[in-house]
Amino acid sequence: MNRFMDTQESDAQSIYSYILKKLNSWNLAYIHLIEPRILGGMEIKDHKFTTSVATIFRKDYKGLIIIAGGYTRETAMEIVEKGDADLVAFGRHFISNPDLPFRLQHSYPLNPYNRKTFYVRGPEGYTDYPFYSQSKL
Repeated sequence: MNRFMDTQESDAQSIYSYILKKLNSWNLAYIHLIEPRILGGMEIKDHKFTTSVATIFRKDYKGLIIIAGGYTRETAMEIVEKGDADLVAFGRHFISNPDLPFRLQHSYPLNPYNRKTFYVRGPEGYTDYPFYSQSKL
C-alpha cells in the first residue's frame, strides 16, 4: 500500500493507466505528468535510477506528453529522443534562470534555486537571479 499525505492506493499504476487510456478519446491538447519526488518516504534527488512516469504511461496515452520534475538538459533531451515524452517542463529552474532557454541551448550552467524564497513576498527569489551574461561579469 502506498501512502503519502493522507492518501493511499494499493495499485496506483493500474488506476492511472486506466484513466490515461480513457483520456485518449477526449482529444486533449496534452497531458502533463510530474515525476514523483518521494519514493517510500525518501526524497528522490536523482531520477537516473528510477523509471520515468512518462516511460511507464507512454503505452497508455497516445497524445502529447509533457513531463516535469528534476530534469537536467541531458535527461530532458534523452527522454524526448527516446519518445517517452514530447516536451519537458522546467518550473523551479525557470524561476532561478530568467534566461533558461538560452542556457539550455548553449549548455551553460544553471543558477541553483532557493526553495525558501518560493512563496514569500518581495523580489528575493523571483527577480534577483542573474542572467548568464550578468553572472560572468
